[in-house]
Amino acid sequence: QQLNAMFRFYCGFSHSGSKASAIGGNTATMSMHEYNHFISSTNLFNLVTEGERLEYIFSQVNREKTDHPAGDVELLRHEFLECIVRLALVKWGEEKTASEKVRIVLEKYIKPRWQQLQDDEVRQNLAKPTVQALLQRQLPSLLVVYKHYASQDMGTGSGRSRSTARPTMNIGEFCELMTDSALLDATQRDSRSSKAVEAEEQEEEGGEIWLCAQEARMAFAKSQSDQDSTKEDLSEMIFAEFVEALARVAVDKWEVPS
Repeated sequence: QQLNAMFRFYCGFSHSGSKASAIGGNTATMSMHEYNHFISSTNLFNLVTEGERLEYIFSQVNREKTDHPAGDVELLRHEFLECIVRLALVKWGEEKTASEKVRIVLEKYIKPRWQQLQDDEVRQNLAKPTVQALLQRQLPSLLVVYKHYASQDMGTGSGRSRSTARPTMNIGEFCELMTDSALLDATQRDSRSSKAVEAEEQEEEGGEIWLCAQEARMAFAKSQSDQDSTKEDLSEMIFAEFVEALARVAVDKWEVPS
């Protein structure tokens, strides 16, 4: 049951063009991007140093035949479970029996991550079917925004960018997005577009809604994988973390006073 729930959670961030989006937003398949996010957040392997091996396992497990590029091939639920077994087998080599390896992966890596998801209210709500359906409808637009801001420092080439072959977003780019979209309060922004000012004025007609720069930075930090440890990991976020950060911004900006 926990594995099924985790599978649905990590499959909830498919981008436009994936099969999950094509069949109406069902969280039924896992892309390479989502597979990497699962491995990184459970701390099973280091994506930077073990990226090629992990990609090989993903390709070997996926039994589908497709004319699409390799990046569009996705895992079904039973293939995801097979991936977990294969990952367990390669992690310790011949040191332990197969059953011991799988048990350790489940108890030491996957179960703690499941508990972290259960303890976090935002992540709990993100996993709800109604929220997943809402996100699936908006993911194509979110991905365009993410790529626009995340691509601004592609020349620096962080470790996470290399490991996923996709741009990652740093705190500066995230805060710039918050500024451009008028999500930060007036006192927190140095410059605003005319659209941002207009949006803020319309919002203030219904009363002040506060979001400070510190809350935006905290949303960025809390959305990072709990197992990120290197400087590059902690300063950049991938698309799935970006979606979570937006949810945290929404909760902070429109929180109900106690």
